[in-house]
Amino acid sequence: MYSVENETHPDFFLSMFAKNSQFHSYPTRDCNNFRPEFFRTNTKQFTVASQGPRLWNYLPLEVKVTPSFASFKIRLKNI
Repeated sequence: MYSVENETHPDFFLSMFAKNSQFHSYPTRDCNNFRPEFFRTNTKQFTVASQGPRLWNYLPLEVKVTPSFASFKIRLKNI
């Protein structure tokens, strides 16, 4: 999710993850959060497409806005 947020990801992930601001143009408090996909089965609910955005949205802002992936991992471990 860090690489998706900072746009250092493969192009395959462009269609997998979308932000709330892509679905509407008015500002809301969650417009910068990722929209998690909802699946019918438990097998699909525990995939990266569903759990990745949920976990990323719950992280504090100071962890999300880090300059490098190494510092992101350190801050994430400290939580």
